[in-house]
Amino acid sequence: QTSIGTFARDIGVAYYHAQTMRYRGSISVEFWSRVISAAQKRGIKLTHENLVEMRGNRRQAPRNRGAEAAVA
Repeated sequence: QTSIGTFARDIGVAYYHAQTMRYRGSISVEFWSRVISAAQKRGIKLTHENLVEMRGNRRQAPRNRGAEAAVA
């Protein structure tokens, strides 16, 4: 597992920016090429298609199950 600091250095952003991405659980599209390049340098196969699929899966997931359960 890569630390936030290592990830920040790998994609060329400040630590706090990488930390924000982690907190949000989302990487801005503008950084995807950097993330793919960094992953490839580490021997990780990652494509734009993978990131699009991950983003789509994230958006389809229920956002607040606790509130839904309380209503039911």
